[in-house]
Amino acid sequence: IGGGQLYTEALPLADRMVLTLVDCAPEADTWFPEWDSADWVEAASRSEAPDEENPHAYRVIELNRRS
Repeated sequence: IGGGQLYTEALPLADRMVLTLVDCAPEADTWFPEWDSADWVEAASRSEAPDEENPHAYRVIELNRRS
């Protein structure tokens, strides 16, 4: 089982997600599964600009599943 398969199987069971959205487009063969934004409400977020340690801007969002 790889990471992508674990996320795909666990997502329907999750009540909360914390995602880091990085502003870049790397080459990869595995991605987080598609999810319906209508099922989730944003509880918190923060954005970070690039700096000496992180060359890409990113956003961390906390989402709670709608009841």
